[in-house]
Amino acid sequence: MEDVARECGVTKKTVSRVFAGGAAVKPSTREKILEAARRLNYEYNTLAQSFSSKRSRFIGVATAFQQLVGTSYFGELFRGIASVLNETEMDLSLFDTDTDSFSDGEKLAKLYRRRRVDGLLVVAPHTYDRFLGTLERLHVPMIVVGVQPAGKDICSVSLDDAKGIRLLCEHLYGLGHRNMAFVAGPDFVTTSEQRKQAYVQFCRDKGLECPAHYIQPGSFSIQTGREAVRRHFADGPRRVPRQRSHACPTAIVAANDLMALGAMDAARELGLRVPEDLSIAGFDNLPVGGELPATLTTIHTPVMEMGRQSAAILVNALQQSRLPAGSTVLDVSLVTRASTAKVRARL
Repeated sequence: MEDVARECGVTKKTVSRVFAGGAAVKPSTREKILEAARRLNYEYNTLAQSFSSKRSRFIGVATAFQQLVGTSYFGELFRGIASVLNETEMDLSLFDTDTDSFSDGEKLAKLYRRRRVDGLLVVAPHTYDRFLGTLERLHVPMIVVGVQPAGKDICSVSLDDAKGIRLLCEHLYGLGHRNMAFVAGPDFVTTSEQRKQAYVQFCRDKGLECPAHYIQPGSFSIQTGREAVRRHFADGPRRVPRQRSHACPTAIVAANDLMALGAMDAARELGLRVPEDLSIAGFDNLPVGGELPATLTTIHTPVMEMGRQSAAILVNALQQSRLPAGSTVLDVSLVTRASTAKVRARL
């Protein structure tokens, strides 16, 4: 920094202000400093600057690693977050919310102070998580991503999960399906519970039969989608609708695409044709869903945009030295493909 200052005939403080994003520097001076830095191969030490400004210049991304990290959902979300932070001097720091540090309020307070992140993006917290209340009491700038926290005044950016399920059910209802089953995700995942409740509400609104066995448990995995279909058709003949019991569904809505893909696989094993004998729909619009022999009807979710907006709102709040506020719900849309068709008449 001394070399750059000497080269430009300015003080070290002026050089520091330029690289810290300070506005009180003339444009001509700023350009002279940046040019000198390029010529001298100067790399600004953001960590050293953070000690003096009491800012870490790190944004924390907190989520349950086992359930999300490595998934297509998290990858798209991360791309959206990174696209915003790449335009700033901020970096990312990851936190696993399944660790002891997040289950104990005192430990969490120490963790926050020790890591010195400026703010947190909390991705898809579970229904049993208690750390949101702790973070709120600590006045940590944060945004909950993927969920609207019930009963808390916490900023959030989420998707309209309920609308997505209604769109799928309306689509199948319009094709004549009156026996629609559902493969749910884990109960402790808030988005999973919202999707299941939207399915139940649709059946009530339409006066459709919805026996308990129509809602099969799942864990957002291909295998649980397979198991759900096997349970639905375990006691009945394996082929065409006219041979099936009326208790067997003519359509299945899965709470995510992976379970829908598992359901399609199991249907083929059982000799059921998709969509002639059984219509199947998913949720999330994974790329693989458009490449199968019977391409998957699903709900497109703007996950990357959700990450982008979450990061942008948090960065803007930090720049203004305030806590982020408000809730943003992003729209979803129906993608109709070959895995759904009109119900066949029972003979």
